[in-house]
Amino acid sequence: MKIIYLLVVLLYFMVIISSNNNAVFSKEIKNKIKEINKLNLWATPFVKKGNVYSIRKTEEVKGKEYLTGVNDEEQLYSMFAGEKKIKKGNELLKVKWTSTLSIDTVNVEQTELFDKLMELQLAEEDILTVGLLVYRYCLEDEPYDLKAWVSSLPEHYNSAIFYTDEELNYLKGSPAFVQIMIERQSAKELFEKLASTVFKEDLITKNCKNELNWERFSWAYATVSARRIYVPNPESNKPSATIAPYLDFFRRSNEPNANIEYDEELGTVDVRTIANINPKEEIFVNFDHHYCNSELLSDNGYIIKEINSQSCVNVLIEELFDSINQNDPKKQEKMILINNFFEEEGVKMLRISLDSLTEDLLKVSKYIAYKQESVVEYLIRLVELKQSHYLTTIEQDKEFIKTPEYTQLKIKEKLAFDLAFQEKQILSGVKHNLKNNIESSNTEAQPNNQNNEKEPKKVKDEL
Repeated sequence: MKIIYLLVVLLYFMVIISSNNNAVFSKEIKNKIKEINKLNLWATPFVKKGNVYSIRKTEEVKGKEYLTGVNDEEQLYSMFAGEKKIKKGNELLKVKWTSTLSIDTVNVEQTELFDKLMELQLAEEDILTVGLLVYRYCLEDEPYDLKAWVSSLPEHYNSAIFYTDEELNYLKGSPAFVQIMIERQSAKELFEKLASTVFKEDLITKNCKNELNWERFSWAYATVSARRIYVPNPESNKPSATIAPYLDFFRRSNEPNANIEYDEELGTVDVRTIANINPKEEIFVNFDHHYCNSELLSDNGYIIKEINSQSCVNVLIEELFDSINQNDPKKQEKMILINNFFEEEGVKMLRISLDSLTEDLLKVSKYIAYKQESVVEYLIRLVELKQSHYLTTIEQDKEFIKTPEYTQLKIKEKLAFDLAFQEKQILSGVKHNLKNNIESSNTEAQPNNQNNEKEPKKVKDEL
């Protein structure tokens, strides 16, 4: 009887705790809805009349399914059309430059802080991170223009700096593994630099009720990584990083139905439809460049689930160095050429796509293949090198997906596994296409002399 009594008491407290948790959770959802409604009101002057759309909890849209890693405690919101169809060419939004989070905004509203950050020679993205951090945790009792937007931002992200070493195991072999390791290290170095300098200044210690610790810094860093866009800078050759409030709730896609534009004359960041958008359909905007899923996971904390002709895998500079034949007499020269190319073009990675090979990759491939092999043969070897980096094969992954262990993966683990599995499939498809190219080239090189002697094999370098 005593055991039964104890079990009943335990069950009672479990129900109480569960009820309290549900109550807290419901309260959090209600608060988030209130904050979103305040943001909708704040954005009213920027929203073009006649276009009915709003921020809503993300739903699954056929043909554009995202693996977001969202669970019941992390509500993800994005932009959806309302009850009416939105026509192609309609202007949806014009956000004034003065209402964006830019280095200009930080300079005007947090001048003393901005000067300190400039002394440290921080990148624009890092200045935005610190500016956002101060808005959120130091100016909570002060009025400022971006307050409704800051309050509406997500509390959680699944992007690079939140991955543990254990979760990263599922990414071994993927370019994302290296990207996330670098991103985590960069974030930690920036935090340590700020913690030993600016965060010790009176302007922080006397004005911030909340400690600017790693957890809070990580939130600001992840927010900027996930929501920044780049717009032309008339004073520089390099574009400027900024976050346009409200616009940042549009999710991005390589197949968008709306475009982000910058109106230099009016000083506004705009959104215009490039396709008809049906009622209740999600509105996707364009990226500033073609993203592979490893970049999306690292920066945004999600991946695009479906594989299509634009799906791609990143190629790291280290992989290009490794792909040069060890006995190539021009190996050192080729490494220097590749390094110079990356520096001059300002690129960090190249990419291999299912539908095409980028001009940059073809150019670098010609450097490496020079006097060694054809470009196509080299690319097949590069793909095989990349495939060899993964710890498991496509067949092994397919078997793992059938197991209970796969369904029990944590959110970030599942995102990591699915990304690596997808990359292997893309590389397999690229290799298949390249081999078909060789076969079609060999078919064209048929014997055409009177003695029926075969000509040497010819392989196309033009893809």
